[in-house]
Amino acid sequence: MKFISKDISKFQDYNRKGYNKVYKQNNQYFQLNSHVLQIICEGIPATKDNLIIDIGCGQGYLIEHLCKLGYYCHAADVSGVGISQLKKSLDKSDKHNLLAKAGNVDNLKLTSQYSAIVSTRLINYLTEIQSLTLIKKF
Repeated sequence: MKFISKDISKFQDYNRKGYNKVYKQNNQYFQLNSHVLQIICEGIPATKDNLIIDIGCGQGYLIEHLCKLGYYCHAADVSGVGISQLKKSLDKSDKHNLLAKAGNVDNLKLTSQYSAIVSTRLINYLTEIQSLTLIKKF
């Protein structure tokens, strides 16, 4: 498993530098994936018991909308710039619904039970073994 973990870390270190640069230049690099938002809203009620996590959230457009709709969310991304932009995008009243952390996915210590795990910008870059390792973690 160490090989897989090292592989993911190398990929994330490379992307952290790239995404930090891109996000600083364009604070709307990725747009909201409205299909994912619709699936979550139709299938999961917005309650404290239904926690949503977005792994590889980028600038957090999905999480921003979910928090504003009353969902309780965790967000993780390799880019500290993206996480910072997410936090700035929320009103004070919505920030209590959010726990957002920057860092490599294999170093994050998120131990909650999730009603939905979203990863629209990470899983597609990983091998099948890496994806399964990541999924088992959560």
